Amino acid sequence: MKTIQQIFQTLAGTWTLHRTISGAGHVDGIACFKAVAMNGLHYQEAGVFTALAKGNKYQIEREYFYGYDTANNKISVHFAQAEQATDLLHDLHFIPASLETIPLATALHHCRYDKYEAQYSFFNDDQFKLIYSVKGPAKNYTVETLFNRKL
Repeated sequence: MKTIQQIFQTLAGTWTLHRTISGAGHVDGIACFKAVAMNGLHYQEAGVFTALAKGNKYQIEREYFYGYDTANNKISVHFAQAEQATDLLHDLHFIPASLETIPLATALHHCRYDKYEAQYSFFNDDQFKLIYSVKGPAKNYTVETLFNRKL
């Protein structure tokens, strides 16, 4: 059985990522979780987005801060700006029974009129998946990212 703190600790390191954005294209790249404090990880990713329509390629970058709150036994994800955590993106809510097998967590973020529902699946110490379902007046797509530890 994994604890939430153990799951958080296994994130540290470098990962390959493959992301599929329904109806739009895919991203291949590298993600890095770097320790910045006792219970903090600075997440940075860089990759290449390949559009479905014409195969155009674009460089992408993104960063967040992941934190583990020992008092509340939870993982939180914050937007990052100038290498500092800013506003909360979401908290991970683990499904208790899943900690016995494949730990699963859900998260929710509202951005104006849009709703981002996330599901994290932690298959083992070297692989996890993040799926976002995005819904809104002008949005209806899924983003699925598979992370594999870079050896």
